[in-house]
Amino acid sequence: MARLTAGLPTKAAKIRKLGAAGYKRQAIADFLGISYQHARNVLEQRGSGKGVYSFPPNRGAISVSESPNAPYSASTEYHADIGIARFTLDSEGRIKLTPELLAALKARPGGLITARLENDELVIMGVDASIRFAQRGIPPWKPGEPLWSDELIAERRAEAAREDEKYRRWRKKRS
Repeated sequence: MARLTAGLPTKAAKIRKLGAAGYKRQAIADFLGISYQHARNVLEQRGSGKGVYSFPPNRGAISVSESPNAPYSASTEYHADIGIARFTLDSEGRIKLTPELLAALKARPGGLITARLENDELVIMGVDASIRFAQRGIPPWKPGEPLWSDELIAERRAEAAREDEKYRRWRKKRS
């Protein structure tokens, strides 16, 4: 770790270098004498330097891997022409998404994506697709039907009335 960070001017630069080399956040924090949260915050920042991107010739795929020296590093091959990605899990069971996949999902590092398991397929969805999926499960409102919001408000008012009555009885006992 000392060899990797020699000559780097800031703690953030050292954290990024060690993160890209595959070291765990706690190990980085212990080595630099900082909090785990400090190391995490630097590594979670956009453009943290984590990941080495290479473009293989004549394959139409983009490979992403953390570090050639890191054991069990996550890697991804994304074939844009057919819309299929192949992932290698890292030692903690994680996958890494390429910038192209993140752009297709309209997501960014630290952003929100969802996934659902259908039979033996994992479907990863961006926020827009997640909303459309959820909306398909909600039946459309038809004129004349009560609104869910009106039902919720009525339930809350009834609950508040019961609480008020309980409080009045308690006050009456005390007087």
